[in-house]
Amino acid sequence: MRVIVKILISAILAICTAVATYGQPPLSGIGNDAMLNLSIDGALHTMCDDADTALTDLEQRLHTYRNKRKLTDEEKADYSTVCNNLAIHYRNNGRLDIAEQFYETAYHIRKELAEKSDRYRTLWADILNNYGLYFLDINDKDLAIYYLGKALEVRLKGAGDSLDTHSPSADATADNYDNLAFALYKARIIQEAADNYEKSRAIRRSLVLESGQPELYANKYISTMQNLAALYKQSNQIIDALAAMIELRETLTQLHTNSPSEYLDQIANAKHNTALLYGMLNQKSQAVDAMNLAIKELYKMLPYVVTIIVLILSSMRNKRENQPPASLGLSYFREER
Repeated sequence: MRVIVKILISAILAICTAVATYGQPPLSGIGNDAMLNLSIDGALHTMCDDADTALTDLEQRLHTYRNKRKLTDEEKADYSTVCNNLAIHYRNNGRLDIAEQFYETAYHIRKELAEKSDRYRTLWADILNNYGLYFLDINDKDLAIYYLGKALEVRLKGAGDSLDTHSPSADATADNYDNLAFALYKARIIQEAADNYEKSRAIRRSLVLESGQPELYANKYISTMQNLAALYKQSNQIIDALAAMIELRETLTQLHTNSPSEYLDQIANAKHNTALLYGMLNQKSQAVDAMNLAIKELYKMLPYVVTIIVLILSSMRNKRENQPPASLGLSYFREER
């Protein structure tokens, strides 16, 4: 009986060790809060550095366009940009109801322009993207995915058969991939989210290494790689997460060689995350070993369990030959003479 108890205790401890190993805390630096949606709302028409003055300028232009009976295509394009930028302003300030009205106006104007000429394809893609981000703000994931996917489709169609990774449009396309990936992540469509981050990853790495202006694209590349690593880590794809962090570390080290005073903090953070992922990979291996040990202990315990079950079943059967004598347990009466 003591042997059975010892084996049971060993098996339980092994299983608890395996379960506890899998329940490790999340990595610092590549957790849920690293999942950023990189907006490509488009810059405000910055006539000056003062935000209030810029807003006043937008409202004046809006009033001018609304009072004109007929607008040229160029005026319509600028009118849509005014509406788009006002929508961004109100969205950033939590006035989503007003933002929706401006987005809808810009959406219809740019759709009409895009149907007339490919010159306005970029504007059309931008408003589709921004509309998708608005729906993400109000937690309508299906519409967010639809509009962000449509924006990407329009942008890729405009790029033709091959995407020039040195052009500004490549950066906007990578932003679109990131935004769609984030919406898919929020909708828990993990594999498609990872696929879109991978496509953004390829474009951004090319921009960083081949554009000749890595400082323009490095921050977005770092963010994309952290998001991708976080996604893989949360899906228990530790090796893929580790590969993303190693690539980020090596790319930043290469940039640091050319600019010795830059990217030191980012390299340190990448090294830290790489070390944590290596630790998780090692712990996962230990958890598998612990689980295998638990299974071995259960196999050792099996004969004893079977014996106990057989004894219990045998005692439950009421055959005559298995029953004790009827007078068993009665006191023996001896007559005194």
